[in-house]
Amino acid sequence: MQRQLKCAMGQGPCDAAGRRLKVLAPLVLHGACPQCSPQEIRQIRRTLAYVQRNYPWEWAKIVRHYG
Repeated sequence: MQRQLKCAMGQGPCDAAGRRLKVLAPLVLHGACPQCSPQEIRQIRRTLAYVQRNYPWEWAKIVRHYG
């Protein structure tokens, strides 16, 4: 999880999943992701909720970065 968080913030390398999350998460945060399937939206929301609960400081940074 730490690797993915660093990837999202541009502080570390990204794997394929991290790159996809980095591109799609801001769209989901803003309530629209036209290229996402319903399953992808559910998975991204679940991942973002997990980060929100378990990594509140990192979540605040992500919201500031992509907000």
